[in-house]
Amino acid sequence: MGMRWLALLALTACGGSSRPPTAVTNSTAARVAADPYAHATLVVRGRLHVDLDVPVLDVDRIYKGGCTAGLLLDPENLPKDTHGQSIDGIYLLAKASEPDRWHVIAADPPTLALPSTREPEVITALASITAPEPSPTYAPDFATFRSMYGQPWSPAQMPAMEAGVRIFDHVAFIGMKPDAVERLLGKPDSIEDDSWNYTRHMGEVGVVRRFGLKYGRVVTIDIIRTQ
Repeated sequence: MGMRWLALLALTACGGSSRPPTAVTNSTAARVAADPYAHATLVVRGRLHVDLDVPVLDVDRIYKGGCTAGLLLDPENLPKDTHGQSIDGIYLLAKASEPDRWHVIAADPPTLALPSTREPEVITALASITAPEPSPTYAPDFATFRSMYGQPWSPAQMPAMEAGVRIFDHVAFIGMKPDAVERLLGKPDSIEDDSWNYTRHMGEVGVVRRFGLKYGRVVTIDIIRTQ
């Protein structure tokens, strides 16, 4: 069961917007360059690695949109010298034309990713984001996720973990107020300063989603895998 969960977590694509996917083309390059944050569906921090010509971005923090774990990037969109490298940083992404692939938007050309030291700038640039109300489609998943609050780590949490994958893959929490987060996800499992932690664990593996709060709203979500 642990392997099934790891595969699900690692290969799930990301979403977090009710708008239709938008691929970046040459005709929109000027507009994207003028305001890259507005054209990015996802803004995340992570590590890019290219193995066997497959570029994968392992995400550990979200600044815009919704995401569960690993992202497959469009190899045609990456410089050739990225092959065999690991590149940490903050990535601005839009949907690529190929399904389940993402296209990197250069926020500061020709830089592929912003250094993590520019996080305060990124948060400020995205300060006006508001979170749309989630689709009623996810109401059963929210109920399943909430039902495991305060429960011991065991295989009984597996349905809540799978519900969490669907929720965080499609629901954007960035910009949401804390009371709205609690209404949807229930009480946080722990609170540390300005962070709310939601943990779901099936006994072998689990994940903590840490909501960073600032300005009275969610500004970051960390994805922390646990064993």
